[in-house]
Amino acid sequence: MSTGERSWKSYVVVVASSTAIALAVASLTESGVDAGEAFGPEHLNFNATVGARFLPWLMQALFGQDGAIVVSVVQAVMMGLTVLAIALMAQVINRDWFWPSAVLGALWPNMVWRVGMVSSSEPSFLVFLAWALCACVWAMKSEHPARLLVRAGLAFGVAFLIRSVLLLLPFFIIPALAYALKSKRRNWVQAVGLAILPIVVMWIVGSVEFVRNRIEYGHFAYAPQGGFVMALWTYPCLSQRFGCGDRDQELVAEVNRLAGERVSQLPQEDREDRFEISRVYGRLGTELIMALPIDRLVVSALGGFAKLMGHTVWLDVMRSEDVEPVYFSRTPGEGVERLSNFLGAVVASPWMAVWLIFQLGLLASRGLQVFGLIGGISDPATRRKMIFLVAAAVSMILPAVGAGTIRYRVPIEPILVVLTVAGWTALVRLAAASATRRTKAAR
Repeated sequence: MSTGERSWKSYVVVVASSTAIALAVASLTESGVDAGEAFGPEHLNFNATVGARFLPWLMQALFGQDGAIVVSVVQAVMMGLTVLAIALMAQVINRDWFWPSAVLGALWPNMVWRVGMVSSSEPSFLVFLAWALCACVWAMKSEHPARLLVRAGLAFGVAFLIRSVLLLLPFFIIPALAYALKSKRRNWVQAVGLAILPIVVMWIVGSVEFVRNRIEYGHFAYAPQGGFVMALWTYPCLSQRFGCGDRDQELVAEVNRLAGERVSQLPQEDREDRFEISRVYGRLGTELIMALPIDRLVVSALGGFAKLMGHTVWLDVMRSEDVEPVYFSRTPGEGVERLSNFLGAVVASPWMAVWLIFQLGLLASRGLQVFGLIGGISDPATRRKMIFLVAAAVSMILPAVGAGTIRYRVPIEPILVVLTVAGWTALVRLAAASATRRTKAAR
C-alpha cells in the first residue's frame, strides 16, 4: 500500500490499540488509574514550566480527587497519537515501515510506562515532539515544505513549553534539516531559510514562558530549574566514576549546604526569589564541575551515556514496588566469581529474571538500531532523513550528560523505534540476500 492509499481506518486502529495497551499498563501501576490515590498540589512541580504543570492542574481543577484517573486516560490517548506520529514518520522513510513501527511503538516499554504517572510530563511532551519530528520528515519529501515546517515549529514550541530539553535543538537540526531540504530545485540559501523556519516558530511559542516569568517574577528567563539541575544532578553524576544512575546523596547534601551558605549572603528579597537561588546553584555547580579532572569528566560522560542507553524500564518498575534491584557493581567477589554470584542472584529472584528478559531485549534492540543507523546513512534514499533524526536525538541527549537515569532517554525513544525497524528490515534483507547467494552457489 502506498503512502497516499493508506486508509484513515488504519490510523484509527493504531491510535485505539496503542491507547488500549497504554491504559492496560497504567491500570497496573500505583501511579496510574487508582481511584483511591491522593491527587493534589503535592503532585505539581512548581519549579517546572507552565506546560509541564498544565495537564495535572487542569484535571485536578475539573475532576478533583478523581483527576488522576482522567490524567491516565488522557495520557493513554496521547500515547496512541504519539505512536501514530512515529508510524507516519517511519512510513516517509520507507512505506513498508508503517505497521512494524506502529506495533513496536505501542509496546515500547519506556514510553508505555510513563502513561500511568500522573505527575509526569513525558506523555504530553512526547506527543508534540513526535508530531514535530514527523512534520519535519514529511517536509523533506514535499515540494512546498513551508506549511509543514510551520506546523513542526508549533509542535516543537508546545513541547518546549513542557520540557527544556529542546534548548540545544536549533544547533543540531538547522544544519541537518538544511542538508535534507537541499535539492536540485532548492539552493542552500533557500534550504537554510526553510530549516530556520520551525525554530523561529518554536521560539515564538516558547516565548510565552519567558514573558510569563517576566510578568510574575521579574525575570525574562525560561524556568528556574536549570541551576538546580546543574548543581544537584549534573555535578553529582559527573563526579562519580562512569556517571550515575543514583546520585550520591551525601554529595547532594554537601552541595545544598554550600549553596545554602551563598544564598544566606543574598539580600533578603533575593533569598525568596527562586530564579536568584537557581543562579546561585548554577554558578556553584559550574565551579564544581570545572574543578573536576578532564579524564574524570570524559569517563563519567561516557559511562553515564552507557547507563542511559543500557538500563531498562523494569528497574523503575521494581523501585515502584519497593524491590531493590541486584547490581553487578555491588555484587561481592572479583572477576568470574562476581559474575557467577550476580547470575545466581538474578536466577534466584523472579523480579531479576524478568529484568534479564528486558535487558536482553534492550541489548538486541541496540544492535538493531546501530545496524539500522549504518544502513540508513549508507543508503542515499534514506540518508538525509536518518541524519536529521540522529541530529535531533543528539541534541536531546547532551543535556543529560553524566546522568544514567532512563527518564532522560524518553525524548529519543520515538527515534529509537524507527531505528529498530530500520535495523530489522536491513537484517531481513541481508539474510534474504545471503540465502539467495547460497541457493545460486548450490546450483
